[in-house]
Amino acid sequence: SPTTVRAKAWNASQAEPSTWLVTATDATAGLQGAGSVGLSTYYSSAATNSPLVLAVDDLMAIPATG
Repeated sequence: SPTTVRAKAWNASQAEPSTWLVTATDATAGLQGAGSVGLSTYYSSAATNSPLVLAVDDLMAIPATG
C-alpha cells in the first residue's frame, strides 16, 4: 500500500485548520517497510528575519485508516 504523509501548520494565535495543508503519497516499494518519524528544519545563513522561533506541539505518528 502507498505511504501518505500529511501536515498542518498555522499561527499559534489562530485556530487549527480543519483540512490538511500538504498531502503527499508515494507507492515506491522501497518506502513501504517499517521506518521512523522525524522532523527536520533548515534556516539559511542568508536569512535576514532573525530571530525565528519554531515551536512543535503534539507531533503524532498514527496508523493510517482505510
